[in-house]
Amino acid sequence: MDTANLHDTLKALAAIPPGPEPFVSLYLDMRVDGSNSRPGLTFFRTAAVREARRFGPRGEALAGFEADVDRIRRYLEAEFDSAYQGVAIFACTARDYFRAVPLAVAPSDRLMVAGAPRLFQLARLVGEYETYCVAVLSRTRARVFTVALGQIGLEAAVDRPRHHVSKTVAGGWSQGNYQRHVEHNVEHFAADVAGAIAKVFEEHHPKQLILAGEPMVLADLEKALPAVIAGKLVHPMRFDTDVPQHQILAQVLPVLNQLEHEHDALTVDRLQNEAAGGDLAVLGVEPVLVALEHGQVDRLVMTARFTAVGWRCQTCLSYGVGGLPSRCPYCGAEVVQVALRESMVGAAERTGAALEFIDEAPALDKAGGVGAFLRFGL
Repeated sequence: MDTANLHDTLKALAAIPPGPEPFVSLYLDMRVDGSNSRPGLTFFRTAAVREARRFGPRGEALAGFEADVDRIRRYLEAEFDSAYQGVAIFACTARDYFRAVPLAVAPSDRLMVAGAPRLFQLARLVGEYETYCVAVLSRTRARVFTVALGQIGLEAAVDRPRHHVSKTVAGGWSQGNYQRHVEHNVEHFAADVAGAIAKVFEEHHPKQLILAGEPMVLADLEKALPAVIAGKLVHPMRFDTDVPQHQILAQVLPVLNQLEHEHDALTVDRLQNEAAGGDLAVLGVEPVLVALEHGQVDRLVMTARFTAVGWRCQTCLSYGVGGLPSRCPYCGAEVVQVALRESMVGAAERTGAALEFIDEAPALDKAGGVGAFLRFGL
C-alpha cells in the first residue's frame, strides 16, 4: 500500500467516533526470524490472552473481543501477504468493522483496546516515509523512480532516440546543421524525461526531486523541468546510472535521511519563531488542543517522545489536560482518561491538518513535545 492510500486509510479510520464497544488496534512486525518463524505472531497470541483477562467476568465486551481475535487470527493465517514486512489491523465485531492495512515497513508490535482505533503508529509511519522522486540519467537513458516507505519502485524508463547519420547524408550537412541536429536531439530527450518526472509528481505528489547522473545531462534536464517541480529539486548526486535498484536505494536513503534531519530542524525553528512573534503558531499541549478543537490547525508537529495524558468527555467530546476531573467542566457528563497523542492525531486527520513527527527535537520537548502551525488566529 502506497503513502497516498495510507493517507486515505488514516482519514477513514480517524472518522470513526469513539464508543463503548471494545475496538482492537493491532500492529505487528511480520518479518521472519532466523528460525523461519514470525515473532510477531507469538506476540499477538500472548498479548491477546493478557488483554482478555482485563475484561473480567464473561459478557458482551469479552465476547466481542474474542470474536475480534479470532477474525484477526484467520486473516494472519490465510490472508496476509507475506511480501509485506508488517500489518496494522483494526477490528470491532460490535460495529461489524474489520480492516487490515499491510505495511512495507515493519511497525513495533502492539495490541491496544479502546473505544476507537489507535492511529499514532500508522500516522507516524506515513509521516516518516514521505514519497520522493529520483531520476537517474546517462547521455542515452533515464530511469525515474519513486522512493516511499523505505522501498523503491520503477515508474518510467526513457531512452534517447539514436539517430544514425550515413556518410552520404553527413557529408551533405554543414557543421552548423549537424550541431543543431544534435542539440535538438538532446533537448527532445530532456523534455521526455521532464515529462516522465511531471507524471510522477502528478500521480504521487512527491515531497522533493533528487537527480543523479552526468552534470551536463542534468543541466539540460533542469532547464526542461516545470518551475513548480524545479523548486523541489535538491542537490544532484553522482553514481553509476546502470546500477541495480537496491544499490540506488542504498545510496539515496542516506541523502533522504539528511534532508529530513535538516527539514526537522528548520520546522522547529520556524515553529518557535512564529509562536513567539504572532498568532499563526502555538506551542504546548493545551494551546494545541484548543486549536484542534476550533479547526485552526494547518500542520501538527509532534516529537516521537510525546506521551502526555489527558481526558475526553464521553458526551460533548471535549478534551482536557492534566488530572481526571469527576465530570466534564463543560457539560457535566462522564469523562475518561486518554492518550493525548492518539486524540491529537485523530483530530488532525478529521480536520484535514497535516501531521509531522520529529525524532530529535530537544527545544520542542521543552515546550511540551507538541506544536502547530495554524490556518487562522482567533
